[in-house]
Amino acid sequence: MGRKVMLEATQPVVDGNTVVHAAGDLFEPGSVPDGVLVREVIVDVPDEPKPAPAQAKPAAKAPAK
Repeated sequence: MGRKVMLEATQPVVDGNTVVHAAGDLFEPGSVPDGVLVREVIVDVPDEPKPAPAQAKPAAKAPAK
């Protein structure tokens, strides 16, 4: 597993009775909306899946005569 730095919201942000951003929401660095208080956290990210090996296609059969 790899690791990367993300920004986590520390407090919920509400607009009236609607929660716009909950505490614990994660953001990429540089993409935090205005008014959201954040802290840096290190998160695990899954490794990129390895591409499956190409399977050989069966040889085409000759047309029946």
